Amino acid sequence: MKKLIMTLAIFLVVGAIFLNVKVRALEGEMNLDDISTANFKAKMGYLKLTSIKKLCSYDYCDYVRGDTFDETAEIFTRNYLKTIQDDEVRAGLRIKGIKITKLIFEE
Repeated sequence: MKKLIMTLAIFLVVGAIFLNVKVRALEGEMNLDDISTANFKAKMGYLKLTSIKKLCSYDYCDYVRGDTFDETAEIFTRNYLKTIQDDEVRAGLRIKGIKITKLIFEE
């Protein structure tokens, strides 16, 4: 009986260590599917804004600036649109919002 309890305890400790490592890896960044600057506050409002370090859209990342989700999305949009040359594409992105593909968190 003691061997069974010790074996079970060892498995629980090892499982907790692996779970903790996996959770820490997820804390570093979060990949997103259906988030844009237009719905950023509605979908991600449960997070602390101060815990987010960068917003990324495909190959463009920018540090979070601003005190609110709306202000952060506006600043990100402004900075991202500076990288786009085509006026029509820029106008469309202003209306639809820019897809946010990844959040990078403070460590």
